Amino acid sequence: LREQRHQLLTRYLAGFALGFHVAHRALGDGLDLRALIGAGVALLVLLTLMGIVITHRIVGPVYKLKRLLRRVSTGRIVVDEHLRRGDELEDLFETFLQMTHSLSAIQHARVATLDATLRRAEATDAAPEVLDGLKALRAQMTLGLEPRRRTTVPPPPVA
Repeated sequence: LREQRHQLLTRYLAGFALGFHVAHRALGDGLDLRALIGAGVALLVLLTLMGIVITHRIVGPVYKLKRLLRRVSTGRIVVDEHLRRGDELEDLFETFLQMTHSLSAIQHARVATLDATLRRAEATDAAPEVLDGLKALRAQMTLGLEPRRRTTVPPPPVA
């Protein structure tokens, strides 16, 4: 992450240096004001494009992380998404994925414990309302462990 930031900063400073070099040559060679303005416009375009790229690589991951955090907060702890290659905040996103994997493992262990309890309750002829309650609890607990389903639109009927 530091190396990526260093590379971006180096490119940004290289753009400034190029602009100053062009301006110095224009003034030193006695070129007119139009050449100097052209060099300034070229520098402005270069810096604008670099700003867009840098912003895109930061804002995109922040947006995705925010969306996934909201989903995890509703109980959906299975995350099967990744950042684009070269995006910033990759370390933070990897930590987030580790957290969701840990939460998933804890939830799986709880479901396994509940399954064992449910089997014991069925074997001892527990009351039907107790069994129904345990089964409903299991259904709620496993809901967040399912991968997100992709919704698809069915094809139109063939006439």
